[in-house]
Amino acid sequence: MKLVTIIIFDFDDMILWTIEKLEEDEAFQSNVSHGIKYLFVDEFQDTSVIQNKLVDLLIKRKKNPNIFLLLETMIKVFIVFKE
Repeated sequence: MKLVTIIIFDFDDMILWTIEKLEEDEAFQSNVSHGIKYLFVDEFQDTSVIQNKLVDLLIKRKKNPNIFLLLETMIKVFIVFKE
């Protein structure tokens, strides 16, 4: 009988792995952060502490990060003005 090792990542694992890599390698983090011109976070009110930490690492060391956070309340306001 042959045993097979399978490595499976779910969404949370991908976030945790990315945070680990960004924290352990400052040059990598700087390179990734520098490559992001705009960051859009939808449903920001539903982000976890871990997801928020990832966002922080993605914009780390930027003087004026171009980050747009969309909240559910913003959508409701937009719909009110649209109607």
